[in-house]
Formats: sequence, C-alpha cells, structure tokens
Amino acid sequence: MTGGRRFQVVRDAGGVEHARIHVTLHREEDLQWMNPGFAEIGYTVPAGLEGDWYVFATLRSGATAELDPTGAYFGIYNPWFSNGIDMHARGEIANYPITARQSENGQWRTVCLGKRRLFPGARLWVMPGILKEAEYVDVREFALVPPALVEKSTPGARDAKDTKDGAAAKARSIVVDWRAFDRAPNVRVQEDRIDSFKYARLAAFDTNAPVESVSWTVKPAEAGEWDVFAKVRIGAAFAFDYDATTASVTIPAARRAGGNAAQTPVQDPARVHITGCEVM
Repeated sequence: MTGGRRFQVVRDAGGVEHARIHVTLHREEDLQWMNPGFAEIGYTVPAGLEGDWYVFATLRSGATAELDPTGAYFGIYNPWFSNGIDMHARGEIANYPITARQSENGQWRTVCLGKRRLFPGARLWVMPGILKEAEYVDVREFALVPPALVEKSTPGARDAKDTKDGAAAKARSIVVDWRAFDRAPNVRVQEDRIDSFKYARLAAFDTNAPVESVSWTVKPAEAGEWDVFAKVRIGAAFAFDYDATTASVTIPAARRAGGNAAQTPVQDPARVHITGCEVM
C-alpha cells in the first residue's frame, strides 16, 4: 500500500501492521475532500493483475459521533479508454461511503465494491469523510478475489497432502443460494425482472405476514473458519435509513463435552448494520 502525506504504517496491540490516516476538519491547510495526495490509503494494480475481480477492503474507523454516515470512502480509479483508445487518464468507477458507528469503533470490517474489470494502473483507495471527524481510518488489506470463488462453490484440490482416506479436500468456497436458505414464514422467493436470478425477499410492510429472517445453517462437513459474505440489496422505505437491517453470524447454545447439563451460551461473534442508502 501507498498513500498521501498523511499515510502512515502503525502496529496494533497484537503486533499486526496496518495503514492509517487521520485528518482534522478545521485546522488543515490542504484540501481535505477526495485529495489523494493528502489523505489516502491505496494500492495500484500492476501489469499482470488486470482482469475481472471482486474488490474487497478490510478497514475500520474511530468515529467521534454516534453515527457518521460517511466515516470513510472506498473506491476505484481505473484507466480511461474511449472506443478502445487509451486516454492516458483515470476515471472513478466506484465510490462507496462507509458508515461508521461509535459502538463499532476498533472493529475490522470487510466491504466489497462488487465485480470490476481492472486495468494496469487502476487505483484502489480509501479516503476519509468530512461530515464528522474520525480519530483514525485504518486499512488492513485490499483483496482481489477471482469471480469463480464468489459466484459458485469451488471444491478444494484433490491432493494427497490435503485429503484423508481419499476424501476431497475442504472446499475453497461455498456459495449458498435461495434453494438452501432456512426461510422463515412469509419469506418470498422472487425473480429479478432484468437479470432473471432468484432471491429471497423479506418484506416488512405487510403486518399480516411479518417476516423475521432469512438464514442458512452450517452443516458438519462445512464447519471451520471462513470469511463470510452476503449479497444484499435494500428497498428503503425512506431516504437515509441507516438501520434498514442487520446481518449476523449466530452460534447456538450447545451442551459441553461430556454430555452434562452445562451449556455454552448463544453467541453472536459477528453482527453488521446494513443501511438503506448504499447503492452498489
């Protein structure tokens, strides 16, 4: 990673290095808004990595307000081609506001800009917002993930070192669609009118048919440590809904080893807010 004049590398309590930027809102001589030379953390795509990728960033911020609608921005500048001609300039193809909350300060969050075609020289960047001051904006990593891993389940390699008794290795990715969802009562399966894919809809406006959740239960063969993502879209009932829904990972209560009556409590190791004003 590289960045502007406020770019720095710091080390957290666990010894992990990450990039950090910080700006004040009232005492800066430089232009604060979208100024890569001043406050930016980024990565430039080199030759050899061009192609279609799902683009991720793992970041966190230190909000000074209960809710900051634009704690940071995550985006892409891509080389600009017109009718196949390189214009020797870069244009912005993505710009995603990251909502920050004081209750989530210090928690790492991975966000995605979807599938993007990147050319050599494309710049992935994170810059601070200017509505409210943040104590810091940290970036741990950017990730470019092949579409095949995100769009369909991908089995692991069949290698003697990675298999036991001839069984296939653990999958590299597991993609779950509407067929496998644990649908609560009144959840509807619908088909997109343009792209013809099916999805589950939680419609909260019908009080005669309330909807609680759409979920998926991990099977024993799928247990393990995973990065977990959900493709979600919101039809907000009003503008700037910052609490449209939440996504979470829940570990149910279970009996402890030995079969005695003591139980581990229900755990919520991950819970994120999904706003109704993020357009992807």
